[in-house]
Amino acid sequence: MKLRHFSLVILFVVLVTGLSFITFVSVSVIENTSRQLEEEAVQSVLDKSVTALLYQQRELSKLTRDWAEWDDTYNLITVRSDDNIDYYYNNNLNIRTLENLLIDFVLITDLSGEVIASRFLTPDRNNFLPVPDDLLIIARGTVLSQNLSLEERMERTGIISLSHGFAMLSWHPVVPSDLSAEPVGILIFGRYQDEETRAEFADVIGESYVITESPGGIDLLHEGLLAPVGNTKDKWMVRTGDTVTGYTTISDFANHSPLYIQVVTSVKEIVQQKNTQVLSVILLILISVLFFIISFLYFDRKILSRLESISDQVKKISPDRTDLRHNPVSVRGDDEIAFLADTINQMVADLIGSQRELSESEALNRKLIDNLPEYVLVYGKNKKILYANQKVRSFTGLSLPELEMRSIHDFIADGTDEMFPKPGTIESLESRLFSPDVSLVSPSGERQSGMVSTTEISYQNQVATLLLISDVSALKMTEQALYSANKKLALLSSITRHDILNVITGLMLRLDLLIMDGENEAIASQNSAAIRNIQSGLARIQDLIEFTGLYQSIGTDLPVWISIGTLIAEGEKDLDLDRITVQHNLIEGEIYADRLISRVIFTILENALRHGGDHLTTITISAEVIIDSLQITIADDGSGIPYEEKDAIFLQGYGKNTGFGLYLAREVLSITGISIIEAGEPDRGALFLITIPPGLFRISSEMQAGKGGE
Repeated sequence: MKLRHFSLVILFVVLVTGLSFITFVSVSVIENTSRQLEEEAVQSVLDKSVTALLYQQRELSKLTRDWAEWDDTYNLITVRSDDNIDYYYNNNLNIRTLENLLIDFVLITDLSGEVIASRFLTPDRNNFLPVPDDLLIIARGTVLSQNLSLEERMERTGIISLSHGFAMLSWHPVVPSDLSAEPVGILIFGRYQDEETRAEFADVIGESYVITESPGGIDLLHEGLLAPVGNTKDKWMVRTGDTVTGYTTISDFANHSPLYIQVVTSVKEIVQQKNTQVLSVILLILISVLFFIISFLYFDRKILSRLESISDQVKKISPDRTDLRHNPVSVRGDDEIAFLADTINQMVADLIGSQRELSESEALNRKLIDNLPEYVLVYGKNKKILYANQKVRSFTGLSLPELEMRSIHDFIADGTDEMFPKPGTIESLESRLFSPDVSLVSPSGERQSGMVSTTEISYQNQVATLLLISDVSALKMTEQALYSANKKLALLSSITRHDILNVITGLMLRLDLLIMDGENEAIASQNSAAIRNIQSGLARIQDLIEFTGLYQSIGTDLPVWISIGTLIAEGEKDLDLDRITVQHNLIEGEIYADRLISRVIFTILENALRHGGDHLTTITISAEVIIDSLQITIADDGSGIPYEEKDAIFLQGYGKNTGFGLYLAREVLSITGISIIEAGEPDRGALFLITIPPGLFRISSEMQAGKGGE
C-alpha cells in the first residue's frame, strides 16, 4: 500500500473514530442533560404539589383547632338544647361562613359518636347534602376516639376518599378554650380536593395536580415503564411526546393505604433545547469533515506527493547507471523534505562509492584467500561446502561447482563434530584452534595432516563457518623424527643406567660380604666406618640414577587426552583408602597432559595418607570450570602444611622419602602448561589446586557451552 493511500486510510480511521467518540459523548451528554432537566422539572412540580397539600393541611388543622377549643363548640355538645343548636347552625354553619372559611363539610360528634351538628355542601357549594355514610364511619371509628385525654389530646389531618371524590379532613378533640376540662367530643372540618381547589394553587405550583388511588402510571411502574426521578424511591416519571407525567406517594387519613399525586408538565422547551444541541453536533461533524478534506488535500500536496516523487526517483537509482555529477533526487522547495532529498543524494553518493570500494575489496580478499597456502573451506548449517579456495581445488582435483553441496566429511578424516560446529550455535561463535588431529583426504586417497581452526562468518546472506586447515605434514614428520631420536637416547640412557646399577649392586654386595667375613673381623672393625661411608655414597648414587630414570620418563611420550574420571581412578588404584572417606565432585571432560599425570594424583594422595596425621578422615577431590580454566582440587582434613614449607615441598630432594615426589609432579604438569600450588591452612588440612588453562581441556556436551575449549 502506498504512503498516500495508507495516510488516507489512517486519517479516515482517525476521523471516523474521533467523530464517533464526539457523537457518542455529545449524545450521552445531551441525553443526560435533557433527562436531568426533565427530572428536575418533574421533581419541582411534585415537591410544590406536596408543599401545597401540606400548606392546606396546616391551615385546615389550625382552623380546626381554633373551633374545637372554642367555648361555643364546647357548649354545643355539653348543652344540647334546640335553641343552642339552632343558634350554632344559623350563625356558624351557614353557607357564607363555610365559604369564607374554605370549608366544605363540618361534623361535630360527642364521645359516643352521636352527631351533634353537621354540614355537607354539594360539590357546587350551593346547597347542603346529608352526611355521607363513609364520613360517619370515619367519625365514629376507633382511630378518632383514641388519646382524647386533655394531657394527651392529639389532632389528625389527611386525605380521605368520599363518594364525591377526595377531600382533605382535619379533626380535633372539643375542649373549652381555657383547657379546663376533658374533651367532650370531636370536631371534623373538611375541604374538597376538586378542580376549583387545585386551581387555587396552580398559579403557585405552575401545573395542576391530581390525587388518585390507582393511577394508570402505577401499572406502568409495575411493568417497568416508569423511571425513578433522580435517586428518589417515591417519585417516578414517564415521558409522552412533549409532556412528562410525574407521580409521588402520600398517605391517606388513616395511614392505611398510599395515595398518589399525579402532575403533568410540559418539557417542550427542553426538547427544543435538545434538538438545538443535536443540530450543533451535526454542524460540528460537518465542519470537521470539511476540515479533514481540506487538511488532507493540503497534506497530500505539500508532503505525500513530494515524498512519492522522491520514492519514484530513488527507485530509478542504479550503481551502474547513476551519474553522480548530477543529483539523482530532485524536489522543489527549501523545507525539511527538500533537505531530505539533499541528504538522500549525499547518502546515495556515499553508498555508491562505498559499494564500489566494497566490490574492489571483496575481489582482493577473494584473490588473497584463493591463493593462500592453507586449505580454506566455507560450509553451511548442513555441513555442505559453500566455497573452497584454489589450494583445496588443486588437492582434490575438483572444481568449485563439483565441491559445492558436498559434505566436508567427504574430504576430512579423523575429525569430530565438535571440531566442526554448526553455524549459528554458541560453539560456532568462538574462534577455535585444534591440534593436528585431522587429515585432509583427496578422492584419490592422498592424505595431508592439518591443524584446524574455525570461526563463524556471514557468506552469501547466510550464517556459515570458515574452516582453515594448515598443512603440518612437514611439522609432523619432524615431530616423529624427534620422537624417534628421543626414544633412542632414552634406550641408550636406560642401558647405561642399568649397567651402572649392576656395578654398584655388585660393589655393595662385596662390602656386605667383607663385613660379614669372620676372618677379617679385625679389618672390618678397623674399617667399618669407612665401609659404611662407601655404602652411603653408593646408595646415594643409586637413588640419583633411579631419579634420572624417573625424570627421563617425563615427556618421553606425546601428551594425550585423558578422561578426568579415569585420571582420578588410576591415581587412587594402588593406595589403601579404606580407612578414610574419599568424596568426589567431578564433571565429565578430558585433559590434554602427559601420561604420567595419574602419578601426580597418586603422589598427592600418598602424601596425604603418609603425613596427614591420625585425625585424617576425609579427602575431597573436585573438578570445576572457573572463568575459562579447569581447576582440580584435592583437599584433606589432616595436619596440613606450614606456611614456610608451601614452596619448599615442590623442590628437588625435599622430604624424607625417595620416589616420584612433588618436584617431579610439578615437572610432569608443566610439560603442557598445567600449574599446581598448595593453598591449605596449617592444622586444617592440605589443599592442592591444579589449574588447566584454556585449550588443554574439553567438557562434554552435557556441560554448559563456552566454559572450556580445546
